[in-house]
Amino acid sequence: MVIKMIAGVGLDICDVERMKRACASETFCRKVFTPAELSYAGSGESMFLHLAAAYAVKEAFAKASGLGLGKIGLQNVGVVHDENGRPRLYLNFQHEILKNYQSAKFHVSVSHDGGIAAAVVICES
Repeated sequence: MVIKMIAGVGLDICDVERMKRACASETFCRKVFTPAELSYAGSGESMFLHLAAAYAVKEAFAKASGLGLGKIGLQNVGVVHDENGRPRLYLNFQHEILKNYQSAKFHVSVSHDGGIAAAVVICES
């Protein structure tokens, strides 16, 4: 039996209205979000819910890993969704620091209500 240990837990919240204001700049969106995140978010009012949740995932991973987003870059971590819509953590393993996380298992949970998006990332080693 292989015993896994929780190596880190990260939680973040993001105000949807704040994300809407920030995304008024197309440059901001392209700098912060991966093409997959922008595609999933789509357009319309729900777009900002999805982007706020994606940003919360990035921050939650930074907290769970202890790395901070400044060290890894916003484009190197993100959220993707499986065929059932379940969120999964995306890490760019070409990034030198993130190579250390190839064998780790991550759990992601995302929620939003009342203008707030939240994400939890749990890292198992």
